[in-house]
Order: sequence, then C-alpha cells, then structure tokens
Amino acid sequence: MLKRIVLSVMALSLAAFVLIGCGGPPKEDMDKATMAMKKAVEAKADMYAKDMYEAGDKAMKEGAELVKKNEFDKAKAKYMEATKQFDAAAKAAPDAMNAMKAEVEKMIADFETAWTAGEKDMMKKMGMAKKDDKAKMDKMMTDAKAKLAEAKEKATAGDYVAAKAAIEEAGKMHMEMMPAKK
Repeated sequence: MLKRIVLSVMALSLAAFVLIGCGGPPKEDMDKATMAMKKAVEAKADMYAKDMYEAGDKAMKEGAELVKKNEFDKAKAKYMEATKQFDAAAKAAPDAMNAMKAEVEKMIADFETAWTAGEKDMMKKMGMAKKDDKAKMDKMMTDAKAKLAEAKEKATAGDYVAAKAAIEEAGKMHMEMMPAKK
C-alpha cells in the first residue's frame, strides 16, 4: 500500500513537473515583448524605425496566434524575436528622428529660399495668365503657403514625418507655379 502511494505521488509529481516545465504560454517572454514594444513606442520607433518596429509587431502577432494553437515553444521564439526587434527599433529611433529633423529643417529653409527667389517669376507668370488660371495660381500660392505653415507647425511639435510630407507637398505646388524653363 505504501508502495502504491509513493508511486502515485511520484507519478503526480512527474506529471506536474511536465505540465509546469513544458505547458502553458511563455508568459515571461510575452511580458518582455510587451515591455519592449512600449519602450519602442515611447521612442517613436513606429515612426522613425518603422521596419524594425513592424517586424517586432509581426513577430508578436505570430506569437499570439501560436499561443492560441498551444504551440508554446514556437510562440516563445516569436516573442523573443519580437523583443529583439522592438529593442533594436527603440535604440535606432532617436538617431533616425534627429536625422529626419535635420532633413526637414533643411527642406523648409530650402523651400523658403526657393520661394523668395522665384516669387518674381511666379508673379510674372500670374500677370500673363488668363483670368481662370490666375484664380487657380492664387489658390495654389495660398495652399503652398498653408502647407509651409503646416510643415513648420508639425516640425515644432516633433512630428517630422508629417512635416516632411507637408513640405514635400508645398514644394510640388511651388514647382507647378514656376514658369516653364525654355
């Protein structure tokens, strides 16, 4: 009888050991990936280290799907990959953001210089334009100035991605207003 009890306890202990050791989602790795993602978001990696951030996000989603399928070893590997990608993105984001900031500031300065230099030519083109074209040019000029203001506002707020998009749009409008070169 004692032998049966000892064997039963040993069997239950072995079963519990197997379940604890191998069973269940990789909670610790899930938590690490979640924390790494939060740090990446705080560093604005989703904007400035987008490829690495998206790779981490993809690995994390794949890990979640594997957990649903009870494929915990594969899920653990995906969460570890997510953590690695998010950590790399968080590390790379500040330098990428500073580089984009410098690029945007240069684009804004270049736009303002080009605007000033080309303003006489634009006015000359407007003077020679038909009435309908003048209204269109006037609207384009107003829109380009508004985009420049938007770019400056976004840059001041630290959203260099939006600032870059706005200044690029203003530049396209400016080029359309310039007289064709012969």
